[in-house]
Amino acid sequence: METSLFAKTMIILCSQLGIVFIGAYLMILKLRKATLEGKEWMGTQLIASYNAKGELDLLPTKQRDLETGEIIKTYFIEGYNILKMRSEIIFLSPEQLDEAEKDPETGEPITWIADSKEKHVTKGKPYKIVGEDNINSPDWFMEAFVLWAALLFGCTFVTVFGAGISLGLPLMTGVSLLFAPILAWMLILSDENDGIRIMWLTIIITIFCGVIGSNPELDFSFLGGPLFVGLLFLLTYRLYRVITGFTNSKSRGMAIFGCILFTLFILFDFNRLAQLNEVTDANNWDTAFSLAFSLYLDIINLLLELLELMG
Repeated sequence: METSLFAKTMIILCSQLGIVFIGAYLMILKLRKATLEGKEWMGTQLIASYNAKGELDLLPTKQRDLETGEIIKTYFIEGYNILKMRSEIIFLSPEQLDEAEKDPETGEPITWIADSKEKHVTKGKPYKIVGEDNINSPDWFMEAFVLWAALLFGCTFVTVFGAGISLGLPLMTGVSLLFAPILAWMLILSDENDGIRIMWLTIIITIFCGVIGSNPELDFSFLGGPLFVGLLFLLTYRLYRVITGFTNSKSRGMAIFGCILFTLFILFDFNRLAQLNEVTDANNWDTAFSLAFSLYLDIINLLLELLELMG
């Protein structure tokens, strides 16, 4: 008896999501074990802390000056861009920090009087200085991220132009293997305990949408147009945010929009799978791969939007 299109798609999808979710979870467990033993793992050293719930929470180490041993900080103030009608983060140079008023006890810069050289500030106005500790990122993170982005682009290109599973699946597997440690680090930067709960929530939403969308008697094809418009809107916003930035409240609102959007995408693509599962000619591994990759992107994007919403 030949395997159905639905089964083929689930085999590909579940194996790839397993690599991502289980891989990220296992990496967090390894890092926790190494941290409690005072060791590094994969060139990553973390600090053991505990959150308000009493759960072990891994924290990245701070960057320190090699000569003095002091924590390296980045200092900035919040100005206002009149043309864009929004707040503007302005990073202060060492010269500007030298001119700033210092805390008499700690010596930390606390207030900077704006001068005419800096944009988006009022000359002569005192601005409160905010200092953030610089953290150490793993040496492998940037290389892994760049390679992951390249493979993801390649896998998307292959899927769009129908190269099939023979080329697409190895690329997709590479994407998943690289995204697992990237996701683990993203969770650690927030709170991996909440992050793991977000992963479970993503799985629950996916199963819920799968149960509803997999009913071939239901037709969600009408969602195609609105979802495409919503995706263009979200992508435009993300691009605009990269260029200009937005306030946290607006970012939170767009994260909610993104969660709803990709939940509907999961529902839509499961329903598309259910409809094609009834078509005999569509029952092949290439079609299964294309559907699995679409669902894979939906689910990963839902996870990222939920993490964005968590803050």
